[in-house]
Amino acid sequence: MNYSPGPYKLFPVSGERSETPPPDLDPTHPFTGVELTVSGLPYTSLTSASDHLNQIIRGIISKGTSLPDLQIVAPSTRQPLDFVYVSLVGHLKETPRPDILEEVRCILDSQDGLEARWKVASGRSDKTRQAYFEVGEGLNPLQIKARIDNILRQNHHEFQMSYIPNDSNRIFYHFVNRSSITSLTDTPIRIENRSYLPHRSRFIQPLYGLEVAINGHHFGDASGEPVVRRSRVELDGSVYCVVLSTLQIIQTFLREPFNLFGNSGINPSPPQYLYLLNSAGIPPASFNNRSSSSPATDPSLQRQLDTLTVQCENLGATIRSISDEQKVLSHNFQTAQENITRAFADSTAIYAASNLTTTAQFEVTSLQQSLTTLRLMLVMAHDDQSRAGIQDGLNSLVAQISTATEARNQRAAELRALQSRTLQIPTLPPNQTPALTLPSGDADMHGPNTEANRPPPPASQPPSQTPALLSQPPNQTPPLPSLPPNQTPALTSPSEDTDMHDPNDDSNRAPASGLQPPSKRAKTSEDDEEDEHAKGASTNMQVDTSSKQHAHAG
Repeated sequence: MNYSPGPYKLFPVSGERSETPPPDLDPTHPFTGVELTVSGLPYTSLTSASDHLNQIIRGIISKGTSLPDLQIVAPSTRQPLDFVYVSLVGHLKETPRPDILEEVRCILDSQDGLEARWKVASGRSDKTRQAYFEVGEGLNPLQIKARIDNILRQNHHEFQMSYIPNDSNRIFYHFVNRSSITSLTDTPIRIENRSYLPHRSRFIQPLYGLEVAINGHHFGDASGEPVVRRSRVELDGSVYCVVLSTLQIIQTFLREPFNLFGNSGINPSPPQYLYLLNSAGIPPASFNNRSSSSPATDPSLQRQLDTLTVQCENLGATIRSISDEQKVLSHNFQTAQENITRAFADSTAIYAASNLTTTAQFEVTSLQQSLTTLRLMLVMAHDDQSRAGIQDGLNSLVAQISTATEARNQRAAELRALQSRTLQIPTLPPNQTPALTLPSGDADMHGPNTEANRPPPPASQPPSQTPALLSQPPNQTPPLPSLPPNQTPALTSPSEDTDMHDPNDDSNRAPASGLQPPSKRAKTSEDDEEDEHAKGASTNMQVDTSSKQHAHAG
């Protein structure tokens, strides 16, 4: 049987490595900080958080996800807390495998209500949620702590534990939520005119286990070397953090002298694990030659300063707003006071003008009554001499009535002008004049607010003009003009209108011959008729008398 070689077969690929021993690790730089902090667990008892996390891990494994053996440690044996520390066990802990623990972290962080982060620093507390308040000298920290506890509970800032170290003026709180610290920083607690701001230790949250940090200089962009898996600068560029590729590179980087800046005068701290740097506390970066006297600004202090600046600006805006409102209130009060004063002065002027108008009306009424009396006396007079005297009195009264009427109209016009200026009364047409009624004894008939007795304002006088009435004394009477000798008033009844006795009316004029005594006045045709009528009346009286005598004799 002939052998057929067939096609060429390649050597199989194997994943096995040779028996080459791994390099020895430097025991002077032991690995540390390869731990997780898992929070969001119940803290009803000392073991409730660990028991609950174990139950969650068993559920994850039951669903087919493979997890390494884990060590779960409670942070405190005296106070229940909502977080635990998780790390690897066995050979995975002796030769650290941060890559495996990073996978565990991602699985636990994806569970509802849990938060898994790399442990920040050594100790039994979670620095990311811990803050403290400083108490001033002369104050009792225990009393201040009781008041801060009440304020935190009233504002729903839940905390898991609080304590005061021995002989310390600091009050430490471990909050449930990190947002409580931010809120208290923006709005500090006020007790007896003192502000209590929360203080936090300076730290950087690690992104990966065995992350290395260099503190002491402001770095720029990250390096692009292949051994660097990731790098960053934190705390305003004052700390350089880097994730290196292998454990050997990490130990070499920590062991060899760090002379990156040479003779530049910059002396940063030597490289160390970020976990150890957080545990010791990160001091502010300083410079020897260039800025030895100016330490780097603390971001926490800067945030507090910004918050205080905003509060001062808000307070200044509030004070300015109150000042503006006070100015407006003062201006309104002054305006109201001026309006009240002006209204009082106008009311007084209207009251005085109304009284003068009423007085003028009474004077016209009194003169009209006197005129009526003289007319009756003229009718009853028997001799010519008495008639002449009464007629002269009538002429004088007519002139006085005309003058008094003009004065009354002037007073009424001045009153209308005052009312139009102060009360904004709508003006009437110039030819529309309301009649002035005689006083009937009603006290309110002549008041300035009575619509029936309110005279219209004059059309020719502007509202701003001050009437001359207020400048004259109340008892002063203007001079009476004299009538022409040929003007005789007409005899009218007292029930006629008050304006019918106008001296310019033709119906009230005397004959052109003037006023003469009856005995010397020339006779006219009307006088002849009166004489004939008188003679007839005398003859009738004589006839009646003779007839009565004959009748008596008979």
